Amino acid sequence: MTEYRHRPALRGQRVLVVEDEALVAMLVEDGLLDVGATVLGPASTVEEALSMIETATSDGGLAAAVLDLNLGGCSVLPVADKLASLGVPFVIATGCGEGCDTGGHTEAPLLHKPFDLGRLTSAVQELL
Repeated sequence: MTEYRHRPALRGQRVLVVEDEALVAMLVEDGLLDVGATVLGPASTVEEALSMIETATSDGGLAAAVLDLNLGGCSVLPVADKLASLGVPFVIATGCGEGCDTGGHTEAPLLHKPFDLGRLTSAVQELL
């Protein structure tokens, strides 16, 4: 029932998903699709994410993004920096405990894994 409350706010909003764990990426994608978002990705590497951002920028833009902080041992911070420079808000999802290095992106909501999809969709809705 809760997810329907979020449906209007995310309908048609383009959300980039950057996540290297296939099952988590599918769950995040499904959760966002269920509340009406248009999902781009998932991207599983920094390079893939930056390429998707470049393509999206020239094709309607992005409303928001969900970023896994650690992509196979690589920091997602270059992606966060690019999104911030474009004014695209994002949520950082992480399995890291307290005190994670978010590269100064203190305005980004931090979701600790495992999180439920209701929290994720609420966090994305609040970005918009």
